[in-house]
Order: sequence, then structure tokens, then C-alpha cells
Amino acid sequence: PLLLKVGHIDNRETAHEFLEKVAPSADALVMVNGVSARVRRPSGELLFEGRCRGIAGDAIRETALEQLALFDGLIRQFGLDVSLVGVGGLGQAADVRACLDRGCEAVQFATAAMLNPGLGLAIRRDGF
Repeated sequence: PLLLKVGHIDNRETAHEFLEKVAPSADALVMVNGVSARVRRPSGELLFEGRCRGIAGDAIRETALEQLALFDGLIRQFGLDVSLVGVGGLGQAADVRACLDRGCEAVQFATAAMLNPGLGLAIRRDGF
């Protein structure tokens, strides 16, 4: 299977164009890899010389879930044959449920599993 890991796309037209181009070749889309943003101190001062950085982890959970919902809606609307895999800020059973509710067939953990090696077992005990 060919899985494409995708960054942040929040524009419906861009998402539709992207899907039209990759759905014929990809088996699944893994999203969201990260969100590009400028990082600031609490004072407002830009860090990293004002350059955008990839933001990941807890900070992007809601954004990732919104993107999954957007893509799930488009996939259903246009009858596309591509699956979704949720990733980005996920770390508990409720996050798995949220991804499944947004059309995902699977969920991937990265940082959360490194921080908690028993995460998969805990989620399995929670009913998955």
C-alpha cells in the first residue's frame, strides 16, 4: 500500500485539488504531519529569526481533527477511493475515537508513544 503523509491543508478547494491528484495512486493519506507557523515567545518576540517551523504534538490536535473532517467530507462527496490515517497530537483513547469519527481507518502515534511506551496497551484496555 502507498500511504502519503500530508501536512496542513485547511482550504477546501486546495484539499479537493490535492485529492483529485493523489487519490488515484494513493491507498491512504496520513495526516497531519505538522503545521507550519512562526513561533513566538509569550512576549510576542519571534523565535528562529522569524522563520516558520513545523509545529506538532498536542498543539495541533484540533487542527488535525478539523483537517480529517474536511478530507473525509470531500472523499465521501466525490466518492474517492482513498483511506485516512489520523496522526498529530494524538495520545489517548478519546483521540482514537475522534479520528474514527472523522473517517479514519487507522491512527498513528509518534511522540505520545515515545513518552508513554505503554500507550498502545492502555488504549487497547480502553476498548480498542
